[in-house]
Order: sequence, then structure tokens, then C-alpha cells
Amino acid sequence: MLISEGLYHFKTDSYMSQNRLFYFLSGAFSPPFHRLALVLGIFFVWSFLMSPDSLILNGMFADADDVVHLMRTVDWLSGQNWFDPVFYRMAPPEGVAHHFSRLAELPLAALMLPLHVLGLEWQMAALITSAIYPLVLLVFFFVVVRWVAESFLPPDWTRVSAYVAFFALPVMLQFMPSRVDHHGLSALITLMALGCVVRMMFQPQKLFWAFGGGFFLALGQAIALETLPWLLILSGWVGLWTLKKGPVMRRSAMVHALSLYLFSALFLVFSVSPSAYGALTSLSYSSLYVLLAGGIAASLVGAGLATFARRAWLRWAIGCFFAFGFGAAFLASFPELLAGPYGGVDPQLAQLMIKNISEAKPMGMDVFILIPALAIESCFRFMQGKKEEEDGAWWLFIFLLVASLLLATLYQKRVVLYVSLFSIIPLSVILYRGLSWAGKVFKGRKRFAMELFFILLVGPIISVLAPAIIDGRSFNRGVLLFPVQVTANKACASQSMWQILNLPSYYGDRPRLIMNTLNEARGILFNTKHSVMSAPYHTNVRGNLEAIRFFQTEDTKKAKKILRDSGAELVLLCRDVADFYDKNNVLSVSQDGSVDESVGKSLIQKLAQGETPSWLKRIEMPFFGELMLFEVLPKKL
Repeated sequence: MLISEGLYHFKTDSYMSQNRLFYFLSGAFSPPFHRLALVLGIFFVWSFLMSPDSLILNGMFADADDVVHLMRTVDWLSGQNWFDPVFYRMAPPEGVAHHFSRLAELPLAALMLPLHVLGLEWQMAALITSAIYPLVLLVFFFVVVRWVAESFLPPDWTRVSAYVAFFALPVMLQFMPSRVDHHGLSALITLMALGCVVRMMFQPQKLFWAFGGGFFLALGQAIALETLPWLLILSGWVGLWTLKKGPVMRRSAMVHALSLYLFSALFLVFSVSPSAYGALTSLSYSSLYVLLAGGIAASLVGAGLATFARRAWLRWAIGCFFAFGFGAAFLASFPELLAGPYGGVDPQLAQLMIKNISEAKPMGMDVFILIPALAIESCFRFMQGKKEEEDGAWWLFIFLLVASLLLATLYQKRVVLYVSLFSIIPLSVILYRGLSWAGKVFKGRKRFAMELFFILLVGPIISVLAPAIIDGRSFNRGVLLFPVQVTANKACASQSMWQILNLPSYYGDRPRLIMNTLNEARGILFNTKHSVMSAPYHTNVRGNLEAIRFFQTEDTKKAKKILRDSGAELVLLCRDVADFYDKNNVLSVSQDGSVDESVGKSLIQKLAQGETPSWLKRIEMPFFGELMLFEVLPKKL
């Protein structure tokens, strides 16, 4: 590449100390792109160290999931039963049974426990773990991306996939420091399953890939139910490819089916208490998903048996009979699976969460759509008709991209993670073919311009520059430090507040229950030993509904009764989220389940405007920001 030639000359002309940086970079930005992933990783970490608003520097987290994973790990390391899914500091005394898998928390425990043994408090051990763990996952991610790219790129160009992955911002978001929930791990596992399925297509005689595909799909489902669509598509593709290729794929299909089912059952044994084996719930990993894996395995076995048929039409008829028969029977038995993550949730709470949680809403039209559109169009162009396996692999990417794009635009925005993930390999091939073409056709400045065009096309143009121009972001924060996608909201995360809640002379003498607004749960749970009533989880039905009733009510008697019944001793709210509890925004749900559509001045509006009732005592301290703390006066309840 002409762009790398200048760096190359620095490498070959001199080894003086002032040229060591260029020597280092020349290997990163020219084939075979040694150290490219390392350079990108260094820049990634540097961005978070330089940004004053990065979450990790402020001791904050992007999502309550991160905090709950850390605190659940601490509880387990402190003696809680492995099979106990209840988080007791949320909506006590019953607590909330979480759908998170302990399997996803094993790496956190492996990092956290040695730090605690060395003398660190659990909170500090958790904070350090939250900084290290995502970066460890990022290293594995770059390795797996390169491994998958080996099926599509020449050996000297596989490492260039790290550059494309670096600008896959929805994916990179999962690896930023402080991001320790299961999403990054599930994306990594899905990519490994995809790599196994692709290699199974190219090398059906090697049963190891069939075995690995089943293992990773089963593991992904056990860790994160969000991988269910990709389990269905990838396993379904194995069945379709078996019907197309015939006997050559028979053994691979059988091994994949057996691996998927056996590991799904094994992960159930490792994840769920024996007493809960009979629970067929869709909200967390259960025997329901083992039955699903068994049905998929049976369909694949049916496809394998169909390959004994000599006539192609009969083979397809038998395979489709098994697949559609199982699918219809399973959905008829468990129709809530069609509703996705909120399928079995309390209807009232599901309506509130879907309406007010941004990632649960459809993405709609966005400039981001240009990325998968480019990837899909390129997949069609890559089909040469010469190698059936390679064309089949591109068809697989098309199905994955179309399915994920439809789910993101019509169903839930959170699926953009997988839209971006499945775009990496096609865009990497675009970069390789574009730069190779430019080197053959053009010279001098024209070559430089065309190379620069392809480098920007699959990198920063759509993911960084276009959004920055549209949103009017500053150069430093919007362009230069683009990896820092989520910044700290310091107004509602005051360190002074956590200090007051921890001081023995105030409220740190014993654990207390706090009636809180939704987003403040993560700060309370991580920085204090207190419990919360409200948190952004669809399984926290009682706690969330009680908090909504409390903050929405106009009736003082109702508010006092809710506090008495809950046992809350403190009230914590953020003025910035008062509108969330507006009756025009969130349905007012009474205790009998009826909906109050009347509009008036709610309790949270009164509190935010400084109107404190006699049964609450406001605690005012400097640097609280938008946070407001109230002590409940039991004698006046």
C-alpha cells in the first residue's frame, strides 16, 4: 500500500532511536499487519485515560447489569450458594431472582478473588476487575476475529480485520473499561460459533468444527438468552447445508446435533438447582431451552437421515418436515418465546420498560444502517459461482445480517450489537479487495486517494465522522476520543452522596432499604451496603411497581402506606429523572392492577421542587448535584 510505504522506508533506512516509533508502526499498517491489534488496543485504553468523562475514571458504570454481575460475584465468593439466583439487596426481604448465569461470572471471580486475598476490600477488587476484564475479553475478541477472517482473507491480510472491528462501535462498547456484563462475552461466543460453522462448511470431514459449533451455541444460550436467534439461524443453516450437500455433511450434522443437545443439558446441570429442573420458564436459562436444543438436534438428525434419499426433492421434503414440524409444535407450546426477552414478564412492567428503556425500542432509520447495507451488498458481489462453499458462507452472512438488521429496526435497538458483529468480516474483505485493486490500477496520488477512501469507508466515515457531523460533536470528544461512547453523568452520581450513606455517624452504621428512582440503583449497590427497591430489571416486578406507585402518587396517605409496607428508611431520587414518573409518560398502576389515567402533581414532582412532606426529612449537603436524599420519620408515618 502506498500509505504504508513512507512508514516502510523509515523501517529500512534507519534504526536510530528517533525512528523506532515508525519502525513499530510500519509493521502495524502494512501486510501482514503485525502489531496492528496492539496499536489499536493501546489507543483504545489511552482514550479512556484521557477522557475526563470516562466511566472508569469516575468509578461509574454504564449499566446496572455491570454492578449486579460484580455484586453477585462478591455474594457468591462470600458464601452465597452457587445455585441461588436471588440478589437479596434488591427489593428485600424476598430479593429478586436474576436471569444472569453464574457461568458468565466465573471470569470475574477468577480476577476478583486474588485481589481480595491480597488485602483489597471487595469494592476495590471489583472496581479493578471491572477495568481489567473487558480488556482481556478485547484481546480474545481480536484473536477470534482474525481466526474467522482466515476463511476469507489471504494469510497476510487476516490481521487487518482488527481495524474494521475497532470501528464496529456497538461491539467495542462491550469491551470498554467498567463494562463487565454478559453482552461482550456472548458476542465473543457467538463469533466463535459462527467461525466453527463456516469451517464446518469448508471442511465437513473434520468433526471437530461440528463439535465446537454445538458447544459454543449451547454455551451462548446458557450465558445469554439474547443469542437464541443466532442459535436458530446457525443450527438451521447447518441443516440446510446438510440437505444441499448430501452425505458429505451427514456426520458433521449428527455431531453438531449431539454436541448442542448434550452441552445444553450439561450447562443446565451447572447453572440450575436440581429442584428447579422442572421449571419451564422463558425468563432465564431453564429446561425449556434444553428442550429447544433437543428439538433442534432432532431436526438436524432428521436432515442427516434425509441424506440417505437419492432424490434431492425427497431429501428436502424429509428435512423440512422435521424442521417445520418441530418448530410449529414448540411455538404452539411456548408462544411467549416470540415476544423475546420480555415474553414472560409481568404485562404492566413490560409495558413500562419497553416504553421507557431506549435499547428495548426499535432503532428505526439511522445512519448506522449504511454499515450492514454495505456489508450485505458486498456479500452478493463476493459470490463468484466458482466455489460453492465460499458462496454458501456469504449467503450465511447475508441471512445473519438481514435477520439482525430486521430485529434491530423493527424490534429492539439492542440487536445492533450483532448487526455490527456480523458486518466485520464482509467489511474486512472490502478493505482487502479495495486496497489490492487500487494498488494494481492506480499510481501516485490517485492510488493514495483510493486507498484512503477504502480505509475511511470501512472505518470512521459511517461510524465516527457522520454521527459527529450530524450531532455536532466536538472534535476531541466526538472524533479523537470516539471509543469513549458512554460518558459519566456526574449530576446524579455524587461521591458525596455515597460518603454520607457510608458514614457511621449518618447512615453507614447498618444496611438500610432505600426507596429510589430507577437509575440510582447502580450507584447505591456498588458504593454502599444498602439495598434498593427499584432497579431496571424486568424480574424486579414488586420493587419497580412499588417505586412507581410511590413516586407517582398524589395521595399522601398512599405514599406513607407504601413506605410503611416496604420498610424503606431512606428516599433517594434524581431530579433529572422526575419526568420518567410523570403520568403522561408512565402509566400509573395501582395496587389492584388498575390504571389511573388522571394527571396531577406527583410526589416526585413535589419533592424535586422542594416541597418536603412532614414525614420526610431532607438531608442537604454540598456537592449532591441533582441527587436528593430524604430520611423517613417513622413516628410521622
